[in-house]
Amino acid sequence: MKSLNTRELTEQEIEFIERMGMSALADGLSRIAGRIWGVLMISEDPLSSTRLSELLAISKGSLSTNTHSLEALDIIDRHYVSGARQEHFSIKPNPYRILVEGQIKRFETSCKFLAETRKKLPGKTAQRRLKELEQFYTIYGETCKIVITELDKHDRKN
Repeated sequence: MKSLNTRELTEQEIEFIERMGMSALADGLSRIAGRIWGVLMISEDPLSSTRLSELLAISKGSLSTNTHSLEALDIIDRHYVSGARQEHFSIKPNPYRILVEGQIKRFETSCKFLAETRKKLPGKTAQRRLKELEQFYTIYGETCKIVITELDKHDRKN
């Protein structure tokens, strides 16, 4: 099959990309970020910012905002191609480990912040609620470490 750099999206690809957009929206990302993620998942080659804008019928400003969000999550890479004036984007190889590691880091940072804040607050209700949230982040973070272990096992098998 031809590269997305030279062909249009199929009906099945459009459906997948739209579903990725809705999935991302449900996960707290923008729909456009999910659609960008989706098109990069099915692309064999890095895509230029212009080509991504064309394929998804979005503005360059919207593309820029949403690619920055995906870069911050470590899901996509920005490439500068020799001789090309614009940047190109691709999905990172197996970005899911990195995505989970990012969650763990955010949970750890939140736990530290909550513990520090809890010591400064006078009310027992606030202290209890912050402690509950801290415990939630701790348990969730530990579960994420199990996910990373499982991802690593599957990577070794493949």
